Amino acid sequence: MLKLNSVLLSLSVVLVHFFCPSWNATIPQQDLCATNIPTELNSEKEIAKITSNGFDLASTITLASGEDDRVYPGETVSFDITVYNQGTITAENIEITLMIPSGLSSVAGIANLGTITFVGPLAAGASEVQTLDFTVDSNLTNSSELIIREEISSAEDTTGANPTDMDSTPDADFTNDPGGIVDSPTDDTINNENGDEDDSDPENVFVEIFDLALRLSLAAGEDDRVYPGETIKFDVEVFNQGTVSAEDIVIQDYVPAGLSIIGSNIHTITGPLAPGASYTFIFEFTVDAASNSASIVNRAEITSYIDDLGNQAPDIDSTADTDPANDVTVNDTIENIGGDEDDSDVEEIDVEIFDLASNITLAPGEDDRVYPGETVSFKVTLFNQGTVTAEDMKVNLMIPAGLTSQTGIPNLGTISFAGPLAPGSMLMQTLDFTVDPGATTATELIVKEEISDYIDEFGDMPADIDSTPDADFANDIGGVVDSNTDDTVNNEHGDEDDSDPENVFLEIFDLALTKTTTNINPLSPGDDLTFTITIFNQGTVWAESVEVVDYLPNFFTLSNADTNGWTSNGSTLNKTIFGPIFPGTSSSIDVVLTVQSGIAAGPAVNAAEIVNAMDDFGKNTDDLDSTPDMDSTNDIVVDNEINNLSNDEDDHDIETVDVEICPSDIVENTTYPNGTILVLESSTFISSTSIVEPGADVIYDGANCVELLSGFETQNSSVFEIVIEGCGGAVTLKQEAEEN
Repeated sequence: MLKLNSVLLSLSVVLVHFFCPSWNATIPQQDLCATNIPTELNSEKEIAKITSNGFDLASTITLASGEDDRVYPGETVSFDITVYNQGTITAENIEITLMIPSGLSSVAGIANLGTITFVGPLAAGASEVQTLDFTVDSNLTNSSELIIREEISSAEDTTGANPTDMDSTPDADFTNDPGGIVDSPTDDTINNENGDEDDSDPENVFVEIFDLALRLSLAAGEDDRVYPGETIKFDVEVFNQGTVSAEDIVIQDYVPAGLSIIGSNIHTITGPLAPGASYTFIFEFTVDAASNSASIVNRAEITSYIDDLGNQAPDIDSTADTDPANDVTVNDTIENIGGDEDDSDVEEIDVEIFDLASNITLAPGEDDRVYPGETVSFKVTLFNQGTVTAEDMKVNLMIPAGLTSQTGIPNLGTISFAGPLAPGSMLMQTLDFTVDPGATTATELIVKEEISDYIDEFGDMPADIDSTPDADFANDIGGVVDSNTDDTVNNEHGDEDDSDPENVFLEIFDLALTKTTTNINPLSPGDDLTFTITIFNQGTVWAESVEVVDYLPNFFTLSNADTNGWTSNGSTLNKTIFGPIFPGTSSSIDVVLTVQSGIAAGPAVNAAEIVNAMDDFGKNTDDLDSTPDMDSTNDIVVDNEINNLSNDEDDHDIETVDVEICPSDIVENTTYPNGTILVLESSTFISSTSIVEPGADVIYDGANCVELLSGFETQNSSVFEIVIEGCGGAVTLKQEAEEN
């Protein structure tokens, strides 16, 4: 055996030197001219190949030009089958049997273990290629290796005979050939290298899964309620659910009506995004102005990508494009549940309207006129004109000097409305204020309110759609008291409807009274006397229904000659002056009194006082500097003073007159008061039996004393006067005369 091998080795060396210099394709040059010439020939087949001029075919299957060994479900992949004629005999009708794995389908319909034919003729030293197209099963969901095999199963020479191949056995049995292991040293060999049988060959591809999914959701801290003008962020998370890396993933947001994108609506993830990984970025929007609530559906989609080889592979369960209308989308699913195409997703938000309005008005029963010391009530009302509930609302108040809150609210202080205040509802609070009791001047007092704070039921403070809550009363449009922007709650005439003023007019009610007479003569019983009572309006409003009382002095009564409409009530007279008495004017009324008998001589005081009065609204109003009543004893009175000097109460006044008793006859047994002037006539009886003659002295026996009254006579006159003086009180005249 050793001797035979030595002979063969010597023969191979000779053949190398023989064939290499003049290569004629009889034997492949790469075999005989290799740098590593085998030192030992191992088989009769190799010896036959070297020493014979015969029939020798080889074949390979490789990926066609431009293909790589990565394929995706649904993809078409092309293989080149090449037949080589390594012999010296022309070959024809070369039949190739194919073992096609599950997962590949021949585009031409070649079945597994089916055949293709190279008709030929294939000349010695020539080769021929057929390209076969296959479709990768589109239903594959897992990565796998697919191995396709080919083997020359028969061939003919030009005579139609089937000569024996020099170094292989053509058949359709893929289990009986040595070598032919894919991606090994026996893959793609055609010279029986490494023990390979060169008429059979495998080629493999690797099925990979390209699968991207996208989920669109609200970013952290966001909720699905938004308000016009608000900024909202969406998280876009892209998942690599496949088996290969993805790069240059382009995502487009379709920017629905009602939202305005901040920046670009297209984002590219450069990658690589490894299998099983995900990447998140943010699209940010501003909610457009709106006057009504609405639902907005935002949509984002993967529009393009490449794998790590630079190819845009078909996604296993979705189609990347820029058409928002062609995808079935189930929110947030990335597993194609419900027919969802998982490279596209939607997120719905609800646009709500937050709109509060407020006004301040006088409380029911109030009017806009107030007086010093009065309590005036205002009503603050909040209106929910929006679509969501409001809570914890704060209202700031600007309170003018001249008004003091009865609950201690300071100027620029706040009141609270806890709520909840449902859409379409309103809440009210009544606030009581005291008008400065020391005010002496009429003025306008304006109190203002403005909403300064609030939250919705989620605890957020959304922007009001048509106003800006704050505590700045100088920055709001409109809100001019008693104008067309006062009390408005719908932004009429440019008004900002979360702020409002209300005014009251501080007025002064001030009446004064004087009582005078033009009489300058002493009065006697039976005389009539006219007094004039004058009402002065020292305030700023009309006075009406001014009721006056006249306090009658003793022995005075209403004269039958009075036509002024006074009503007698015993010791008082009453009269109502209906007015109106305008500010700065006065009104007078007379009263005529009669002096009654029995009145003593001396001064008599007549007083009058304002009892009650109304303003032009029919309101009984406190006087600024006096207290109307029917008590003649509780006022300090300075005659004819109407400005309260010396503590005078100027709604009360007096007038003093003098009373004299005119001389009268001495009447027998008549009682006369002290100071009475008597006339003694010639026939006057002092007693029932005596006559006092003219010129006689009269002695008066007064009460508890006896005095000789001084007398003086007028000579040659029938009358002389006797003045009774002395003991005071009533006296009785008695006869006690003495002759001179």
